[in-house]
Amino acid sequence: MGGFKSAVTRSSSPDFKQRMGCPIERAKIHPDSRKSFIEGLPDGITGEEAHGYLASAYADISEYIAQENIGLRLQNTDSRIMDVILVELCERGIVALPIHDSVIVKENDVSTAMEVMKKSYKDIMGGYEIDVSVS
Repeated sequence: MGGFKSAVTRSSSPDFKQRMGCPIERAKIHPDSRKSFIEGLPDGITGEEAHGYLASAYADISEYIAQENIGLRLQNTDSRIMDVILVELCERGIVALPIHDSVIVKENDVSTAMEVMKKSYKDIMGGYEIDVSVS
């Protein structure tokens, strides 16, 4: 979490913002600091304050806010779920086209696809259940 807090604190510094706005000064800044720059933060907010605001606004997921590599881990979990869904549908002879967190199937395969999606999610997420909609 230290990386998040320091990136917020650094990014909210008026001096750092000014340096990031000048191509010559920006080139002098360490690449890691340039890469972690967060635009649009109010001047002077600290990483600790930002984390507190986020944790308060999103209390249900506060333990995950600013966790190291949380985005990559969640993307990996999403990919594992979709992999299980596609393999199961294929084994049942159902052709499915994945698009983000959904699949396109023939109309007569919709109920089976929904069943497979719910079960796959539940199995990988340790028993948690989801609703699946059709559009």
